[in-house]
Amino acid sequence: MKKLLFFLFTLVVLASGCGKKNTFTLEGSIKGLPSDTILVFYQEPDYKLDTILLSKGKFTYTITPDTFTIFSLLLGEKQILPIYADKGESVTLNGMAGKIEVKGKGENAQLAKHIQYLSTLENNKAAVMTAVDSLIKTNPSSYSNIYLIDKYYVQDSLPDYNHIDQLIKGLSGIIKDTPYIIELQNKLSEKKELTEHRYVSNISCTDKKGKTVNWNSVKGKYVLLDFWAPWCAPCRMVVPIMEEIASERPDIKVGKINVDEQPELASKFGIMSIPTLVVMKNGKIVTKVSGARPKKAILEML
Repeated sequence: MKKLLFFLFTLVVLASGCGKKNTFTLEGSIKGLPSDTILVFYQEPDYKLDTILLSKGKFTYTITPDTFTIFSLLLGEKQILPIYADKGESVTLNGMAGKIEVKGKGENAQLAKHIQYLSTLENNKAAVMTAVDSLIKTNPSSYSNIYLIDKYYVQDSLPDYNHIDQLIKGLSGIIKDTPYIIELQNKLSEKKELTEHRYVSNISCTDKKGKTVNWNSVKGKYVLLDFWAPWCAPCRMVVPIMEEIASERPDIKVGKINVDEQPELASKFGIMSIPTLVVMKNGKIVTKVSGARPKKAILEML
């Protein structure tokens, strides 16, 4: 009887251990967030949205990844933090909004180290860019490179496409084969990016009421274009801001361009990530920025 009980106990322990090895846990305590909900956007291998509910700033989020999985946490209007989830691992986040300490292993530990290091240089842009280049080149097999290339190059108001292409060429095969880098390479190869000296003769987009806006009807006015897609979580953060601007500023024509429905137009504008906001006047680009922005920052573009 004792042997039988010991055998059953052993099976329970082993089963419990196996369960833990198949899960990934994200937990922590973050104060000062704009809401008690964190949006979760899965990048690969499948694209989907999820949410994490906080209770007095604390949370626990557990998933069972079939394979190495990347997802991003939308912690505010401009703060996006990637998380690398693998079986049997865990990550802890603690701190205040804007200053979050990341504790984990492997890719998460490396990303946390990079973010901490770059934060010490944040007042010196030249030093930051030099450091980012060095981190990418010395760690070609790191998934952190996706975050670094996107944040510091793709989302720049005037991306250096040739430099981005050179950085990608130096990455290892496993990073080059990620969906994000493959898509980025395809856009770079098109070489149709729009500079401030090129004009667009025809624009077709929709305003907040869903009506089609033709380019000829907005000559002489500032045009604020929002390049977006329904599946893009950061884009959803921009939508209510754009609607407010459209209601409060009749002197500005605000339009939305779904990149899935109008890929050729997005290509002409050199859209490499979304959301991207473009300010135009008389067919000429005045300002172009990528990434979610607060209302004040968007108005300063005009």
